[in-house]
Amino acid sequence: MISTNKDYYKILGVDENASADELKKAYRKLAVKYHPDKNAGNKNAEEKFKEINEAYDVLKDPQKREEYDTYRKYGPMYHQFGGNGDSVNVDFDDIFSGFRGGGSGGSVFDDLGDIFSRFRGGGRSGNPFRPRIRSEITIPFMTAVQGGNVPVQLGGQTYNVHIPRGIEDGETLNIQNPTGNGEVILLKVHVQPDSFFRRKGNDIYVDVPINFAQAALGSKMRVRTISGKKVDLKIPAGTQSGQTFRLKGLGISTPQGQGNMYVTVNVTVPKHLTPEQKRQVEQLATALNLPY
Repeated sequence: MISTNKDYYKILGVDENASADELKKAYRKLAVKYHPDKNAGNKNAEEKFKEINEAYDVLKDPQKREEYDTYRKYGPMYHQFGGNGDSVNVDFDDIFSGFRGGGSGGSVFDDLGDIFSRFRGGGRSGNPFRPRIRSEITIPFMTAVQGGNVPVQLGGQTYNVHIPRGIEDGETLNIQNPTGNGEVILLKVHVQPDSFFRRKGNDIYVDVPINFAQAALGSKMRVRTISGKKVDLKIPAGTQSGQTFRLKGLGISTPQGQGNMYVTVNVTVPKHLTPEQKRQVEQLATALNLPY
């Protein structure tokens, strides 16, 4: 049984991106250390050994690991498929009773965060909700980052589907069909790239240009964040092109944690100089002993 109250990665002493080989190596090392045969009568070692086996049993299985990671990332509001292949039971009849009165399109899922679960790789044989409908949507980058409602055509009607904050490109939402016919809708989400922001996990990356004077003498500039607000970024004197600065806590916020924002500065050089400007640059180069 998967426990979401335990940090299996921490138990095995590995990174969350650890490969299968790294997991196996860590498990074997710990299993030898805490094996009951080596720790006769040691209750703490016995419990540790059980915990290690539990962690490895989940993380070595790609599907169990994915379910565990999903629950840790998005919290208890998203359904977790149990280790035995059964899904969490939810009374969809009550949830979707409002859709059965012959109402017109445009109905809103009041809080689909309560009935969504992450679903990747198809259903298990023990899962009573058999996927029958597959659909895809493309959402703006900022909707993926901040969450929000998007219109989706289902069965000839339009519904506003809630996109949870922090969803990543290629993830699939597992939704019970709002018509109440027992079908499952696998809604794959594509995220449009942004012209300014890039994303890696919960972290946000941007590139900004600065001029030679700002880099050499130091400066302060305003940088746009995913909240829409601008924050001050201090550029120290002597900053090099390609240098990256971290703005703590200004990345994406999910139940799993708060990301950071990373700003990489690129020093721009004027393409065209007047004769006088060229002379002044040459004088500066001479003063700084810069070859040219």
